[in-house]
Amino acid sequence: MLRALKEAGKSPLAYRYHMRGDKRDNPEFVLSGSASAPVVYHLFGTAREPGSLVLSENDLLDFLIAIVSERPPLPNSLSRGAQAERTELSLRRLRNQPVVPARFDESAGALA
Repeated sequence: MLRALKEAGKSPLAYRYHMRGDKRDNPEFVLSGSASAPVVYHLFGTAREPGSLVLSENDLLDFLIAIVSERPPLPNSLSRGAQAERTELSLRRLRNQPVVPARFDESAGALA
């Protein structure tokens, strides 16, 4: 995703969630609000930090528990960004799997 955005002339900002970390490992960030500098948030971690990755079914269960219990919490900036009128989310399950675009419908309070 980052490479594709860079090839398209964008300057993406990359952040990640670390379910095994604490609040300091998942800092707040500033949303650019700019199409030229989109934010890419790796919700399931990144390969550059293998300990942050959600890989197995057990990892997925641990991830869901971490998200629901807010231990560690998602950054508030991510929640605010997901609720913004013009936010577009791309959910990718596994590498080389199709990207599923979704839009947050603010009036319905859900993904459309």
